[in-house]
Amino acid sequence: MDIHVWAAGLDPSPERVSAFKETLAPDELERAARFHFEIDRNRFIAGRGILREILGSYLGIRPERLQFDYSPHGKPTLKASSTRPPLHFNLGHSVDLILIAVTRACPLGIDVEWVRPIPDLENIATRYFSTREAAELMALPEERRPRAFYQLWTRKEACLKASGEGLSGLAGLQIPDHSKLTDSRTLVEFTPARDFIGAIAAPAGGLTVSCWSWPSH
Repeated sequence: MDIHVWAAGLDPSPERVSAFKETLAPDELERAARFHFEIDRNRFIAGRGILREILGSYLGIRPERLQFDYSPHGKPTLKASSTRPPLHFNLGHSVDLILIAVTRACPLGIDVEWVRPIPDLENIATRYFSTREAAELMALPEERRPRAFYQLWTRKEACLKASGEGLSGLAGLQIPDHSKLTDSRTLVEFTPARDFIGAIAAPAGGLTVSCWSWPSH
């Protein structure tokens, strides 16, 4: 199995949100309740519900029966089961879009960002990118900087999520300038929707990435 990426919207009907809510575990409901704004709360519920639907469809398990563990940096994994090889997954979301990547090949990471102007771009780049990366970014024409920023950010975050590290490793992480497949690593950039940039990373080479929308193909 190579890498399957599913894209879904995070603004479903109230009825769909209620149905998703019925499938969530107590800790997920507690996390949802912490959101101040209803739109953010509902998007979290929808994201977790969609994740459960997708993983359940691969495993032949009802969504509400899935159980998760979390790494120290919050990366979710399925609790150990008799399923072999294990099903690896990762998710990323931005505004009203969620991407969920699934594979049996190896752990992986995915990120997605909505491309928009960044008022404090230079300071953010200096904080999270290497000196060389920040300098190269600021050398670009101003109108090209936001997209270039998010291209680098998503690739870095996907790599860190694949390894289970936190954002503190962004500045020290060196990655290729262009998305590519190698014998030892998969690193792919793609456009999941207009004005969005996505990236997927895995510590295994030669993996094919296929993308669909959920629930329809």
